[in-house]
Amino acid sequence: MQPRCASSSRTAPPTTRAPHSLSSLFQEPPQNPESPPSQPPNSPTEFELHVRQRCKSGPLTLNEGLGCFRTLVRIKPIASIDTFNHVLGSVSKNKTYWDVIPLYKKMNGAGIKPDLCTLNILINCCCHLEMMNCGFGVFGEILKRGFKPNEVTFATLLKGLCLVGRAVEAVEVFEKLALRGFDGIRGSFLYRALVGGLRKTRETALVLELHKKMTRQGFEADAETCSTIIGALCKAGLIDNALELFRDQISRRPDLNVVLYTSVIDGLCKSRRLAEAVKILDEMVERGISADLITYTSLIHAFCQAGLWTEANRMLHLLMEKGISPDVVMFSLLIDCLCKTGKVTEAGVVFEMMIQKGVDPNTYTYNTLINGLCLAGRLDDAAKIFYLIEDKGLKPNVVTYNTMINGYMKHEKIDEANKLFTQMLTRGSAAPALSAYQVVLDGLCKNGHVDQAMDLYRSLCSARLEPSIKVFTILIDGFCRAGKVEATRSLFDSIAEKGLVPDVVMYHSLINGLCKNGQIDQAMDLYCSPISARLEPSIEVSTILIDGLCRAGKIEAATSLFESMSEKGLDPDVVMYNSLINGLGKEGMLAEAEKLFLKMQEMGCFPNSISYNILIKAFLQNKQVDKALQHLQEMRARKFLPNEAVVSRLLYFVSVDAQCREFIESLPNAS
Repeated sequence: MQPRCASSSRTAPPTTRAPHSLSSLFQEPPQNPESPPSQPPNSPTEFELHVRQRCKSGPLTLNEGLGCFRTLVRIKPIASIDTFNHVLGSVSKNKTYWDVIPLYKKMNGAGIKPDLCTLNILINCCCHLEMMNCGFGVFGEILKRGFKPNEVTFATLLKGLCLVGRAVEAVEVFEKLALRGFDGIRGSFLYRALVGGLRKTRETALVLELHKKMTRQGFEADAETCSTIIGALCKAGLIDNALELFRDQISRRPDLNVVLYTSVIDGLCKSRRLAEAVKILDEMVERGISADLITYTSLIHAFCQAGLWTEANRMLHLLMEKGISPDVVMFSLLIDCLCKTGKVTEAGVVFEMMIQKGVDPNTYTYNTLINGLCLAGRLDDAAKIFYLIEDKGLKPNVVTYNTMINGYMKHEKIDEANKLFTQMLTRGSAAPALSAYQVVLDGLCKNGHVDQAMDLYRSLCSARLEPSIKVFTILIDGFCRAGKVEATRSLFDSIAEKGLVPDVVMYHSLINGLCKNGQIDQAMDLYCSPISARLEPSIEVSTILIDGLCRAGKIEAATSLFESMSEKGLDPDVVMYNSLINGLGKEGMLAEAEKLFLKMQEMGCFPNSISYNILIKAFLQNKQVDKALQHLQEMRARKFLPNEAVVSRLLYFVSVDAQCREFIESLPNAS
């Protein structure tokens, strides 16, 4: 059989040998379970033994596989089908599934007959290529050639059905096999394969339903399958269901193992239910089951994320006392969590411990430490780690360069950042991805070097990289900061030429830039344009516009925009209220400002310190001291403090008004 499908199972027509329905999977094959040997049973040649050994040592590269295959086809006597299977299986492990199919065709053309293992490999390739019609066609070939499908055959088809979104059919096939008693096939193997396939495609509801049904029918899942089910439930956030299954297993079976316990502990850790996770660990130890490295890694990572460094450290020393050596993953997780919470010195201690224990850091470890040092402003130390990477026989990747460049940019070390980016371009140790250009562009724009940023943008285009919306957003924000409004609009208009559609982040940046540069009419035009209609209404954008309109003295337009929020399904927040109250106050419309201040509270949006400072300042500027003092009293009752501008004006009135001074002195002190 030579599969001819070139498209996925969603579009390709069935091959002539494909079963017309899933029920055809259960037709009795011819009774000879094993076909006669495809070739004479010669002893394997020295070359065949070499090929088999090479395949066992690790997957062949495609070129290696093709080389071995060409030689096997030519040698005399004919190489055994087992050796061909070694090559096909090894090539498929590199996920080069498309290349296995033509090799199978060449075998057929050379008169080399497949066995059941060959056809199972072919089914696996078809499933991974989502060519399920071809996969079932190969199944039909198995029956035609007189082979009896084994557990690998069915397990592969079940996982394939899950992969292409036909999970319900996969469950139906399994249930039909179960009704037949699995015909000598290990049911536990198939059950585990199906649950694994359902878990990978996040069909958690089906996993739970299947487990309950199989339990009612008296089918006992093994410990490994239960671990997979518990893992699936935990991943879906169904922790209580996972615990229920776990407790049920504890009460019913003696063969509980570390994998089952670790599945539950990991789920509890990821749900931040650390007390329960530790309790399960204690139960596990009481039963004489030793926790392994994976168990401790889950707990230590969770403790680090929760900021419980004492507990994390205790777990680390506990596992070492038990003779378990932390691996690079555990050390890297510790360093990452410490760096992200600003504990860079402690991260350095863990890094030194890692070296002392003989665990070699990988690129991820170095990247994590470099990022932590950059965040802490320790750029010289970060640079030392950066150059240490190559000394240790590793190569900095794009993330390494991006992290270091970003660190330089954030601390305004533009020359160092540019130098490192140039090094990245010239040395070829890491091909500069679009993300690297974005980091440099962002740094240049935020530091006011917009002309350099445009030069780099042109370089990006010359390098045949397609600029993303994020690139344009960075540039537009930079030009707006620099007050180059015309250049900003020109850049914005060029986006359509690139086939890109502005997103809400770019829209926000452009409107903000136009407002800050006094181009409120242009900002309003953009707000009312078809582009705006395609985007979700945003409180942030509306607040920017209201603030811009108020600054331009267009109070009526600002008020109208504010009142339209309910029509857009938006509830004004305290920032929007503050913007309009400030605008009304500056225009001397104090009655309206105070009315809006009171309305804000009626609507369930409570004023903050800024709200009070805006209103009090407005009353003081208009010499309405009584009103100002009334709101000051409310402000102090809510534990808010006046800002410098309000304090300055209050001091003036205190110096000229004894009654005002007496009132201020009566207010409670800050506490």
